[in-house]
Amino acid sequence: LMQTYIGAVLRAVGEADATLHEIAFEVIRQTLQQGIVHPLRCIPSVVLSMASPIPRIRQRAVDLFAALDGRHASLIYSRMLDCIQATAAFRKRVAHAVDAPRRCMRTPEAVMASFYGFARQKKPRRVDFVRSLLKPYASITPAGVHPDTVLLCRFIAENLATFDYTSADEVLTVTTELDRVVADYGVPLLSLSDEEDANG
Repeated sequence: LMQTYIGAVLRAVGEADATLHEIAFEVIRQTLQQGIVHPLRCIPSVVLSMASPIPRIRQRAVDLFAALDGRHASLIYSRMLDCIQATAAFRKRVAHAVDAPRRCMRTPEAVMASFYGFARQKKPRRVDFVRSLLKPYASITPAGVHPDTVLLCRFIAENLATFDYTSADEVLTVTTELDRVVADYGVPLLSLSDEEDANG
């Protein structure tokens, strides 16, 4: 039965409605604890729940992720980009998409701090995490960029700017990867900016 409805339950976890979000997360949590569904399928939903505005869900999600991280670390981190995108989409829904950019600018918050906290424990994983965070910037071209990509990039920038870095090595990892992004995609981004300025 769960295999039939798992898709709908996973979608419900990402809904902005607090009641639906909480119930769906509890179903996923129980399902994972009983081993009914493969963890790889549920990881983005668990990670986005770690960014839930509801503290009790956030803590349960962190606890669940910690248990999964101990048993399925390699599988979990193979879906980092999916987790980042799912979390950004969830937070966009929670913040009401129309106001999201302004709210992000007013109150920057590292909503993916818990996920980063697990990823940073090993350097290769930390580097992969930062690279995954920066992948959406690759879709910025002189031809234009989708508004959803802009929101995703803002979400990523907000998280990178507000993570609680605990060592110089972490900061160096982020700046090194950011330098690569600027080198690869800075010119297209500058072209877009110049075109917008020229068009008024």
